[in-house]
Amino acid sequence: MIDPAEEAIRAGERAEAILEDEVFRAAVAGVREDIMVAWRDTAPHDTAIREEAWRSLNLVDAVVSKLRVAVNNAAVEAMRLEAERRERGG
Repeated sequence: MIDPAEEAIRAGERAEAILEDEVFRAAVAGVREDIMVAWRDTAPHDTAIREEAWRSLNLVDAVVSKLRVAVNNAAVEAMRLEAERRERGG
């Protein structure tokens, strides 16, 4: 069975690699730009389209945020494990 702390650390490492990946970053930037263009090009009465663009933008941001949370959780777990090792004298 995998230790939950070690699993969190591995997940954080994978998340960090994704966040730093140039292709991922370009894809996120491109999607965000496409959403903003769609929003900007709406007519004043197209509130439904603007609402959909807003939801889409929030979903993109939520994905990036979840990855950042995984990175931060990994850092916390790594510090916790290191503190435990020091307490045990190892």
